[in-house]
Amino acid sequence: MSFPLEIRPLEEGDEESLLETFEAAFGRSLPMETWRWAFRQNPAGTQVQVALRGAQVVAQYAALPNRVWMDGQERVFSQVVDSMVHPDERGGLGRQGTFSRTAEAFFDNHGLGGVGGGAVSMFYGWPVPANRRIGERLLGYERCGQQHALVRGVGDNPTSEPESHAGLTEAKLSSFNEQALWLWERCAPQLGASTVRDSAWLSWRYLCHPEHTYSCLGVRDSEETLRGLAVGRAVEQDGKRVALMADWLVPTDEPDVAKMLLAAFEVQAREWACEAIALWMPPASPWFTWFQVQGFGLRPTSWQRVVRSFDRRVDMEVVQAGWWYQLGDSDLV
Repeated sequence: MSFPLEIRPLEEGDEESLLETFEAAFGRSLPMETWRWAFRQNPAGTQVQVALRGAQVVAQYAALPNRVWMDGQERVFSQVVDSMVHPDERGGLGRQGTFSRTAEAFFDNHGLGGVGGGAVSMFYGWPVPANRRIGERLLGYERCGQQHALVRGVGDNPTSEPESHAGLTEAKLSSFNEQALWLWERCAPQLGASTVRDSAWLSWRYLCHPEHTYSCLGVRDSEETLRGLAVGRAVEQDGKRVALMADWLVPTDEPDVAKMLLAAFEVQAREWACEAIALWMPPASPWFTWFQVQGFGLRPTSWQRVVRSFDRRVDMEVVQAGWWYQLGDSDLV
């Protein structure tokens, strides 16, 4: 006899069963250390809803929350990731199926204004096509269009070595302190809605990742104040080695810092033996044009961005033109 379906928030002790279903659903394993990093160590908290039959987790709907500053207030934007249902439960992918019921319970718990008292203004993601279609049909996903990247070949720019600017020095960062927040605060008025990039978030996202190693490049002034930050790592993409810039944080009125930082990132890309540098930049950002002036071309990716807003202040206009996000706000780098 089949056990009845129980849907509830994640509890301690669910982890091993959840990872068994993850492997059954995705055909690959997820190390416990990586799962804990993503869902237990995130400084913004844990957002996971599970469905169980007996002691077995048979579905999950989950998101990675980020603290976001918008219009002088803190909000929460969360990226939906690793949502799944066990193959044995896939016969019911309609509105009353296991997956949909788990997802709606998740939104009830975590969405702003929901019965669970949640605080998330907007959920977002770059789902694979099958999940996107299910989300659009059953879960209120709104498609925002194809995701584009800015791409430039390594060595294509004539100023490919770090330039010398009075009082500025470039360094690799192995830790973050309160200066990370100071830098983000100087940039924030130019960004619109953006994840608060303080030392806790940057350390968790980049320095503490259990599987990936990121290079964190900083530019400091003569007083050792952090003036700019670029983070990235090398990946294999379509048969090429590419340096993905996961984060770029520079005040728009400091072009010398920007030029020095980009040149340093290109040197790092050469050390990684990469053929190209790629990054995401919202079209509304002044940096979108600046990078194109530096020789970057706009290229479509295979990803479609989707959102589901629970906050009337976070409408499609904000999503399209007022939200500053980087590759590091996704799980794609």
